[in-house]
Amino acid sequence: MYTPKSISTRYIRNIRESSHFIDTMIPNVRTNFKKSLEDFRDHHKNKWNLGFHFLCGLIYTSIFLFLLGGMTGAVWPILLYALLLIALVPSWEYLMAIVLIIVLLLFMNWLLMKIKMKMKITTYFPIILMMVIVLFYMAPELSHMMTKEKTVLTWEGLSIVMLWKGIENFLFLFPYTVYSLFL
Repeated sequence: MYTPKSISTRYIRNIRESSHFIDTMIPNVRTNFKKSLEDFRDHHKNKWNLGFHFLCGLIYTSIFLFLLGGMTGAVWPILLYALLLIALVPSWEYLMAIVLIIVLLLFMNWLLMKIKMKMKITTYFPIILMMVIVLFYMAPELSHMMTKEKTVLTWEGLSIVMLWKGIENFLFLFPYTVYSLFL
């Protein structure tokens, strides 16, 4: 049976363990973010390829956040995404790029809201938007073929590491592109 003292003791121990996890995890995540950014830059030297990645990343990231916002506006998902980027960036030199990302995503959110108001929305609209996300997520592979640059993602031997790389690429393709173009 739990007593108030045992519950509070367990609660304090959980707080200590989670703060230790955060203290050790955040520097590792920042280091991994920096390594992934360097890996991205190594595979994206061509400015045309980066420009195409920028356009595709802007489109699918803004639509993804728009859908997360329940198609009623993505202001909260954009702000949470910005906080994630601020927490992960290795230094403050990236802050101006994050501001640019926020402004672009807010503009795209405004544009998506205008499109939504002009169109007759059906139940298929979110499905169409999800297909657009997949299309614009996969489209940068075409620019790799056209510019003959090696791609970051390989789909040989599906594993947890490759799954994480896919998720990381999905979440951070647009910020990596902005950082590579403007920093």
